[in-house]
Amino acid sequence: MKNNRLQHLKKMLEQVGADPKDLATSLKPFLENITQDDAKRETNVEEDVNIATESLELLQQERIQDIDSDRQFALEAIVMRYYRPVVCISNGKIVTDELGSEWQHLGTDNKLKHIIESTFNSIGRIETSLSSVPYLGTGFLVGKDNNDRGILMTNRHVAEIFSTGIGNKNLQFRSGQKVAIDFLKECNQDDASNKLTIEKILMIHPCWDMALLQVMGLDEEREPLTLNVDDPESLLGRKVVTIGYPGNKPEDDRSIQNIQDRIFNYIYNVKRLQPGILRTPMSFASYNRKVPVITHDCTTLGGNSGSAVLLLPKSPNESIEVIGLHFAGEYLRANYAVSTYDLATDSRIVDTGIKFSESVPLSNDYQDCWLSINSERPSNNSSSVPPDSVSKPHSPENKSFELSSGTATWKIPFEVSVTIGTPELISSTSSIPKTSAVPEEGSSAHQLTSPTSSPPKAISREGLFGRQPHQFSIAELTKMFSLPSLAIDEFDWHTALSLAITSELAYQSKENVESIAQKSWGFNSCKFIAVEDTQCFIASFTKNSVLVAFRGTDSLGDWLSNLDFLGTTPTYGVVHKGFYNSFNEVKQPLEKELKRLSPSSVLLTGHSLGGALATIAAAEWKNKYPITGIYTFGQPAVGKGEFLTFFSYYSNKFFRFVNGNDIVTTVPPTYQHIGKLFHLNARNGAKRR
Repeated sequence: MKNNRLQHLKKMLEQVGADPKDLATSLKPFLENITQDDAKRETNVEEDVNIATESLELLQQERIQDIDSDRQFALEAIVMRYYRPVVCISNGKIVTDELGSEWQHLGTDNKLKHIIESTFNSIGRIETSLSSVPYLGTGFLVGKDNNDRGILMTNRHVAEIFSTGIGNKNLQFRSGQKVAIDFLKECNQDDASNKLTIEKILMIHPCWDMALLQVMGLDEEREPLTLNVDDPESLLGRKVVTIGYPGNKPEDDRSIQNIQDRIFNYIYNVKRLQPGILRTPMSFASYNRKVPVITHDCTTLGGNSGSAVLLLPKSPNESIEVIGLHFAGEYLRANYAVSTYDLATDSRIVDTGIKFSESVPLSNDYQDCWLSINSERPSNNSSSVPPDSVSKPHSPENKSFELSSGTATWKIPFEVSVTIGTPELISSTSSIPKTSAVPEEGSSAHQLTSPTSSPPKAISREGLFGRQPHQFSIAELTKMFSLPSLAIDEFDWHTALSLAITSELAYQSKENVESIAQKSWGFNSCKFIAVEDTQCFIASFTKNSVLVAFRGTDSLGDWLSNLDFLGTTPTYGVVHKGFYNSFNEVKQPLEKELKRLSPSSVLLTGHSLGGALATIAAAEWKNKYPITGIYTFGQPAVGKGEFLTFFSYYSNKFFRFVNGNDIVTTVPPTYQHIGKLFHLNARNGAKRR
């Protein structure tokens, strides 16, 4: 695992031209410049330089075994900050102290600096009134008329959070949504605001991750950016800057969060400049269609969705133009952007009046996309739901579960996919590659290294997502379910998918649970337990192993509110009183069955409230039963204080899945999460780690 990640890091550093000799002469003044503004960083600059230089030399010598955690931290958090910095924008100006020597010309070449800064006024962050997060992504001005109305470009996956429909007809805001773009929110002045109302949705492109919005109230000084139409193949190796709003989504892994904090100087959610290089164009799976995209190696984070990727001019006489619309990133490999060259070949985009540098021959490649959504059938956003309805607590009444003629249909409340090595999308009909390797952990702090193999089918899009449930027959679920995977005692994607399915099964009736578990899925025994408002089932399988799956509830929000977030303090620390009491309702019958089965291993799982109960069970049964794994899906937080320390015992056994922007995972207030986080993208199923 460590070696794999360091190999990716080695390729990444070779790509950006990292050289120990360069570090030895340049890193010290760079660190001294940025340290004075980094109030949270108390380090010895001389020591940082020595560790970073030594670490890079070891990596180049293939002495990976000698690179400990401190040296790896230096490589990612210090060296990458030097070669691919994330630069503050303050009062409309570039903060030049944060530029390494490779990028110093962005601050010393006054004409170039002025050209870059002239774009800042046209780039903002998109906000909505019904979101629990400060903003949804980035957008930038690409057109303007004589009535102070402008056209904004952003990602489709950003716009879908507040809109309905696909194409350029019958597009509407979701009920109650008020959407705006704020062109300020800069470093050291994030309280400043310059919001303009987004009054209309002009286009949700059917095959590109691109949307166009209409904004009101533009002043004379705010001009649209020009979209470049040069063939991306002719621009390889050209320098670019990505301008947008990288946002923080804290990692469960503290070391990864520390790396991200150092690279971003603990500053998030404000306008930043991120320089890099254009890399090899490639094919990308986008909305059920393969499309060409450009790649770049700027340092980005979630929130950069919709950022402008700007091609830096080669001479003082050239202007600065947008070369791509950033939409996704893959950690340690590459970032992806919609090519403005390709957008210029779609007549419907051109007809909106947005500002391309010149005309290019139009293409018929998109005709089938448009015909499929502009036909008489209703348009449908197949990949998102309104933010205020995302990941609502699971409702048994809303499920369709029928048992007749040997078939059944039911809804799974989340989608699962894999991104290990060369990423592959896992769908209901695809086979799952066998592996027991733990996926690489990390943030999206920098996605570098040009792709050298086939393009990924599923990439973590950098935004906030909803999800649509999918329906599967019992035959399909049985095909996906793998009983042997439950016996694997380390993280495994087969295990995760199988437990997602068993967590869903827990919502069914006693008869259905016990019948399907034993007759269809091969469990040796299965006992459904229901006491008061708590339900679960316990099933035995291969090699005297046991699974305990807890059911969630269809009224989790009211249930939490009514309990007033009261805590209780058993021997292992403060936990939510409601979760604790609910588990204790079924504790006695569960332990009676466990005593009868005398298991050699116990696996715990649950969705929503069920995940919280599985967590309490793990705490109660530490050193009492041989717990080999805890997998939870969309669970609320359970404990705080000493409980977090206590639960470190399960640090390599607890895996917590969050789908999209599931509101359930953000409650109760003041309680904190534990376990290794896997954040799932609802559209393509890609994970964020």
